[in-house]
Amino acid sequence: MSINSYGIRRHSSPLWGLRIFRTSESPDINTGEKTTVLQTLHRWGKRGWITTIRRGLYAFPEDLAKNPLTVERAANHIYKDSYVTGLWRLNQLGLIPEGVLEITNATRNNPAKFDTPMGRFVYQHLSTNGFFGYETENDGALPIQVATPEKALLDFFWWRNVEWKENEFARWRIQDPFHKIDHKRLQAFANRWNQPRLMRAAAELTKYLSA
Repeated sequence: MSINSYGIRRHSSPLWGLRIFRTSESPDINTGEKTTVLQTLHRWGKRGWITTIRRGLYAFPEDLAKNPLTVERAANHIYKDSYVTGLWRLNQLGLIPEGVLEITNATRNNPAKFDTPMGRFVYQHLSTNGFFGYETENDGALPIQVATPEKALLDFFWWRNVEWKENEFARWRIQDPFHKIDHKRLQAFANRWNQPRLMRAAAELTKYLSA
């Protein structure tokens, strides 16, 4: 914990490398009534003393200037115990060509959506046996949690409850121009998840992309 130039206490987030605070955990603004807290935050925001990431989660502008915030890094912190996956991740990897408007994530918590100045963050539930296959990448000098290419595909296949065959792959224009997909790992992940529909999807995708 440290003090910024406005004399406001703030907490460190090892995930971001930023100083951030939540209304639920900052002793400096939780001492008053809720109305007073909200009024204080509104006043700080108008004065440019804080930046709102989402309701209840804030950062200090001087810290954001030092560590510009990407949507992937924001996604990890907006909803804890999550990783970036699904359509957003597939687009970033070049596995689908179309742009994606929502930042899609997996979580073991309840599903949630957050509309923020950075965009809409969507969190979809996975049970514990399906919550794997993500890795830590460096976002500049800071870590982010994202799905591997294979798990991003399987997560998307799971949430879109259809039988995945050639027509569905073509509909979503799934491709692999940069050879990102390890097909042995794709099948291994599907087997580990132990969902027959995903096992079939993995096998069908391998055939589709090798045709």
